[in-house]
Amino acid sequence: MVQQTRVYDWNGNLVTKEGALIYLEREHPEVYHEYWVLGKTDPEAKRRAKPKVAELFEYASENDLYPIDLFPHVQERLQEDRKQGIARIIFSTLSAQAIHTQATRLGIRDELDYLISLSEVMQRFTLSTAIKEDPEVYKCLALLLQEKGFDELDAYEDDGLARVQAVIMANKMLKELGKNRFERVYHFDPEAPISPQVHAGYTTINNHLHLGR
Repeated sequence: MVQQTRVYDWNGNLVTKEGALIYLEREHPEVYHEYWVLGKTDPEAKRRAKPKVAELFEYASENDLYPIDLFPHVQERLQEDRKQGIARIIFSTLSAQAIHTQATRLGIRDELDYLISLSEVMQRFTLSTAIKEDPEVYKCLALLLQEKGFDELDAYEDDGLARVQAVIMANKMLKELGKNRFERVYHFDPEAPISPQVHAGYTTINNHLHLGR
């Protein structure tokens, strides 16, 4: 039986990340200043600070150092997926254990079918270095999901536009390989004035219940 699957990014997409920014500003003000203050007008400053920001963010998340909450309608979205027989998968730079802990605290662990970390993808495909903005990561993610029996990749949703664009590129790579692609790609932007809004290769939504429309 073909298993229809939806893949969701975690931080900033299903759960809030404002707490992480407050933590970073309070505990690592120099990094926060370079990335979020100088980075608004200086792309080079943002590029320099990005690896350290990612490192601190993952450390804080793994050690539960900041508060998180669900975005509106996340639980309803996941419950509706379950009713439709759709597998709900989380893909994150965080470890599966960290996601498990956070999802349990938020009361949605039973609404998630599988947790995949970036490190799992890197290990399976021997990627020496990888970031989630790399199309190769999403190509390998799709291949890994199909290895695990998640055959029909119905949708991918992420709050990061650069990652959404990487998925679009990965879809082209998967097509060339004759492999299943992410059939629909969604950019979650809670501030978007129109939802859904169709673009080339993806759709912007400001409400998780709009996924699939």
